[in-house]
Amino acid sequence: MKNYDLASLTKPLITAPLAITFLNLDQDYASSLGFEDSIYHLTPRALLSHGSGLPPWLPFNGTPLRELLESNIPWGIHPLLRKAPEKLACYSDLNYRLLAEQLSLSTHEDYLSLTQKHTILKPFPWIQGCTEIPPGPDHEAWKCIDSKQPIPFYHVSLPHDVNSRAGMRGHAGFAASPIEFKQAIKNWIEGEFPKRMAKEPLLGENGSLWGLGLQKLRQGTGSLGSLLTRIPSGALSEPLVIEGPGDHLSVNVEQHHEGDCDWWGHLAFTGPAIFYRPEDQACIGLLTHRKGPQGELLSQSQIHARRIELLGSVVDFL
Repeated sequence: MKNYDLASLTKPLITAPLAITFLNLDQDYASSLGFEDSIYHLTPRALLSHGSGLPPWLPFNGTPLRELLESNIPWGIHPLLRKAPEKLACYSDLNYRLLAEQLSLSTHEDYLSLTQKHTILKPFPWIQGCTEIPPGPDHEAWKCIDSKQPIPFYHVSLPHDVNSRAGMRGHAGFAASPIEFKQAIKNWIEGEFPKRMAKEPLLGENGSLWGLGLQKLRQGTGSLGSLLTRIPSGALSEPLVIEGPGDHLSVNVEQHHEGDCDWWGHLAFTGPAIFYRPEDQACIGLLTHRKGPQGELLSQSQIHARRIELLGSVVDFL
């Protein structure tokens, strides 16, 4: 059965639940993570909500994160190589890297060993690979830090995410078939994790609102939030997983946000997405990929259009 690279859905489905289970959300773990007397906020609550102040991305090359942050980084040379804005949540893989590291320290167990006790999602390498997607922006950003350092080898049995292939845990690196994805979502809801995550929204960049591992969706023309609000309360008695083809290019959809809604969610760079409504625990998962009909990497607006098309194909029937 076909696998999908879930990329950053690792954050809400695996790392966030583990952090909620094993860590004190309000304890400052700066010292154990090598960040004594730093400007960053390293409680699990801040890391889960992307409110730590860490930048969006840095390459995983084995250097301790504190040491890497204090090195001569060419900030501004690439969109991923930038500092977090002040007083706003900044979506960052680094937050979940530190959560994974602290989970290992607190449980005295390897992160991957811990995950296999709590999820049916599959860590790489995958026996049956996923759709090959052209390199993303992390590929070019990696070169900007050290052009002499080889980019981790790519294969369909390995994650699209460069840092995950390099060994960085907590933010990506898992895949699932549609059946496995649905069961993992069921387990997630039964454990009451999304109910605990869909709260305490923190204002982020571009008007985003981040809870403890989930983002509060916004409404407006062309938005996923407005499409989801058309689903009646109680219409879903169990998680709905929508699998869509990726052999065509959806018509572009312009977004205009006007406010938030009752749905929360998370989007993966590779294409999949998950949406959750606390009121009735309705949950929808989308499984698609970011490869275009000519083998190209779809842009943000193109993958948004593909998600809108997939979601819209079922909303009117619910």
